[in-house]
Amino acid sequence: MSEFQKQRDKSIFNALNEFNTSESLSNVRSTYKLKFEEIKELILSRNERNVIEDIIFIDKKNEETIMANFLLIKEVNGGIKVGKILKEHIL
Repeated sequence: MSEFQKQRDKSIFNALNEFNTSESLSNVRSTYKLKFEEIKELILSRNERNVIEDIIFIDKKNEETIMANFLLIKEVNGGIKVGKILKEHIL
């Protein structure tokens, strides 16, 4: 495994840990758990910015929280895209 891949995996793990432990993201986590396959399909078929806009469309009540945590959500989505974050990893 290259040094780049090790750093990428560490970044994904750290983002997942923050996503799972942040109290302010509890409603967003619920949406990810309930709509994981739909969100995953969006992640695999759209660019990063459009994916977040689409997730906001799915979860309108948490738009402000999602936008306030844009970089974290982007990193979590990246982990989902490469298969490092699965539905069962989201608490």
